Amino acid sequence: MNGFILILYTYALFSVSQGLDIYEGIDKAPQSLLEYLDDKINPCDNLYKFSCGHWIKNQERIYGNDKDIIMNSSIIKFNTFVKEFEEGKLNDQSKAINSIYNLRRRCNELPAAEIAKCQSDIFEFGKYALGVVFINNIRTRSRESGALKKLDDMVARIKEEFRLLIDEKKDILSQGAINYLLFKLDRMLLKQNNYFDKDFYLVAMHRSYDGFLKKFESKSIQYILDYISNMDNETFFETYFYLYYGKELKSNKNYLSQYVYTYSYYNAEDNIFTINQDSLNEPSFSIYYPMSLNYGYLGAIVGNEIAHAFDGENYHHTFEINEKINFNITQKSVNNFEEKVKCFVEQYGMQKESLTNIKKNDILTLNEIIADNGGLKVAHRAYMKWLQSNGGKDRHVIGFDDFTNEQLFFIGYGRKLCEYRSKDNLEKQIKTGKHTPAEIRTNVALSNYKPFLDAFKCPANGKMNPKEKCG
Repeated sequence: MNGFILILYTYALFSVSQGLDIYEGIDKAPQSLLEYLDDKINPCDNLYKFSCGHWIKNQERIYGNDKDIIMNSSIIKFNTFVKEFEEGKLNDQSKAINSIYNLRRRCNELPAAEIAKCQSDIFEFGKYALGVVFINNIRTRSRESGALKKLDDMVARIKEEFRLLIDEKKDILSQGAINYLLFKLDRMLLKQNNYFDKDFYLVAMHRSYDGFLKKFESKSIQYILDYISNMDNETFFETYFYLYYGKELKSNKNYLSQYVYTYSYYNAEDNIFTINQDSLNEPSFSIYYPMSLNYGYLGAIVGNEIAHAFDGENYHHTFEINEKINFNITQKSVNNFEEKVKCFVEQYGMQKESLTNIKKNDILTLNEIIADNGGLKVAHRAYMKWLQSNGGKDRHVIGFDDFTNEQLFFIGYGRKLCEYRSKDNLEKQIKTGKHTPAEIRTNVALSNYKPFLDAFKCPANGKMNPKEKCG
């Protein structure tokens, strides 16, 4: 892999000499992989650090000894968008963004000690505009590029793998239970979490900011800051100005995080699973990526959320049927399930997080563990069948010829949970979080999965191929 950078650099020079845009198309995947992968790590020693190590080291350099830091690949795109806003690179995308940028520049009129807080306050005021434009950019790009069609096909293939898994349980489940689980799977829908991606929100957003910014004309920056801070007071809520302009801004900006950052969940009441627009952003998905990376990252997220429909909390949750389902399960199957649960609890519970050297109580995270292992399996099976249906061919990744398509799938899976946390934040997650730390969560799921071990030829009893496995 030492030749990756040289190969990519040579390609970039050729592209520039030919007048090509090297930031579009064929080189997106290698650029992204080079940003994340640490080629000094053996995948059979630590697939997570191999897939994420270079990116994590960059975050360590940025944040150093800062406290209570969490940075992961699911939030990096919007943060980059915000950075571009601060540099004035988005002023042609929205009148509101341009006005907020100019307002932020006026913070320089204040004493030096007050500039940073002023900039932060203006950013909070403008966050709604940034979020709406960011989301609508993804919506437009996804529709024009065909990304939504690729996503729909991926979901259909992953659901089919779940169907086959359910069919395999005929010897341990009653026919009524089998029929209902299949019915539940058939009726399950993907609902994109697209609250802000409608034209209405663009219009409403611009109307809200136009009203405010006209009021701020010829006012001092201190007056503007005082006015913004008073928006939290109850007396402001009663004014006509709030009802006509401020309500839209105030009520929506607090909900932006679940729309601008990669976010997914399963809703048991309605039997839907949801992903938001940022899930169709790099690094989780790109039409310029090989499908191996898309299935490994976003496909595994889809598989994880569908798996929650059949976990310990939700498998018996009836949907669109009034009668009680007879979930007759053989005693043998009960015993097998209990053994698997015990195995997972012991396996994950013995893992020490590498930075804090603390173990996680994995009774608290059991449903997530089961969903991780199940989501990996169905996403991988779905990808391998897609690959077969495509004549065994996937999009070529320049500089990564030593990797098979299947290995790239697992690298995509390894990148899914890339994150940097400060030590104090990790300790907090281990004590109270519902998820196992990312490194353990990734590596243990893969160490349980034989196709991964075979794909990388991981030696028996090695770090990623322990003797004792669960699954």
